[in-house]
Amino acid sequence: MDICRSYASEGGNAANPEVLDLMVMSILLFQQKRISRLEAKAQEIKLDITVSKESQEHNDAAEAKPENSVQTAPSRGGQSRLF
Repeated sequence: MDICRSYASEGGNAANPEVLDLMVMSILLFQQKRISRLEAKAQEIKLDITVSKESQEHNDAAEAKPENSVQTAPSRGGQSRLF
């Protein structure tokens, strides 16, 4: 009933208001708004998960293959030389 009271002013604008019709429309309007908010929140969570996975994959790839690999090779005189 609280939901119906929340939308009472909108129902008052109806041409031939029927009490039951106004109550049902108020409840449907409330549910639709709630569904829209939940869909937006679910989309936000899905986006966060996707970004997190991409970031994790990028970090895993960076750890598997170091960017600055230094190789050593034997040189004359038994010392190592970096190149």
